[in-house]
Amino acid sequence: MAWCGSVISRTRKFIAVDRHTKALLVLALLFLWLTRLGLWIASLRNVQSLLKRFARRRREASALSAGQIVELVSRCADYVPKADCLPQALIAEVLLRREGYQPTLKIGVARGENGEFQAHAWVEVQGESFGSGNETIGRFTALPAAFG
Repeated sequence: MAWCGSVISRTRKFIAVDRHTKALLVLALLFLWLTRLGLWIASLRNVQSLLKRFARRRREASALSAGQIVELVSRCADYVPKADCLPQALIAEVLLRREGYQPTLKIGVARGENGEFQAHAWVEVQGESFGSGNETIGRFTALPAAFG
């Protein structure tokens, strides 16, 4: 029954946040599910073109920092199977644009300790990197914008 206390705690936290943040949480969760599903059945380009329709900017600037928005997406990803760095970066890009930021989606590659190929996705806002595994972003070489 420990999960019950956890659900109650999360519900209380959700109720306590302001209306705008609640809306962002719901959007992040919904977009993550749809993006994850989209990436299973369609190409990255198709998913990106669909998401661009939802990235229209709000009239006023956001009260949330870029880091807070990316963290919000990261927390929502805990509830979506296989919502790793790519879906998170895609949704962070959409929500950041909606909130008045000018993010850039980055996809990078690196070699692991055993020489294996690794890839990672994140967003940058005014030269600052945000994303899951933020501490390791520096070891990835970003691909040209045509891929990101």
